[in-house]
Amino acid sequence: PPVKKGIPIWAWLLIGFVGLMMLIGIGTAVIAYVFVSKAEQMAKNPVSAIARMAAMANPDVDVLNVDEKTGKVTVRDKKTGKTITIDGDAIKDGKITIDSDEGHAEVGAGANIKTPDWIFLPPGAKVVGGVTSDSTKGAGGTVVFNTSQSFDAMKSFFEDKYRSAGYEETANASTSTGSDQALHLVFRHDGRKRTVTVAVGKTGEGVSGSIVYGEEGQ
Repeated sequence: PPVKKGIPIWAWLLIGFVGLMMLIGIGTAVIAYVFVSKAEQMAKNPVSAIARMAAMANPDVDVLNVDEKTGKVTVRDKKTGKTITIDGDAIKDGKITIDSDEGHAEVGAGANIKTPDWIFLPPGAKVVGGVTSDSTKGAGGTVVFNTSQSFDAMKSFFEDKYRSAGYEETANASTSTGSDQALHLVFRHDGRKRTVTVAVGKTGEGVSGSIVYGEEGQ
């Protein structure tokens, strides 16, 4: 999804890097190999270690506080004076959270992803991951799911849901290659300034999809 306003780009890169480590399961041995001098600190608090390395690499980043008990790291952008707090302890629950004066964001897996009530998921869909953000300017994010529903049922489901909720369908495209199929839908609600983009794919492994959403200002 596009970078959200209110949170510095380097902060999103930091979250993305930690999230990638969490999702692909990089072990302590690999971390020690790459960051030999930081291995012990990384094992205790990966967010703290990465935040400190980010500060070393970027003179505009200042680590204000590291709370080893709670796992929270507070970092300041020297150019803007804005501060953010990253909850490293949340990694054990399968998510990463970040807070600033302007909003809250989460990177997580499965049930940790909480979406607004205007995001519709197929019945029985299993959320496997995503990113969410809430600020004074609105909500935005991405949710990834698997579903036992048929591929053909997906188009009707999303069109019925969003059209009945007052959204206009602004894009509709589908492709197929052999047994593989893909669907791309975009819905826009001008009154509420919301956009929802749905992508669904069918392969030999089943049907899965993603929903990218945002409100104006996000």
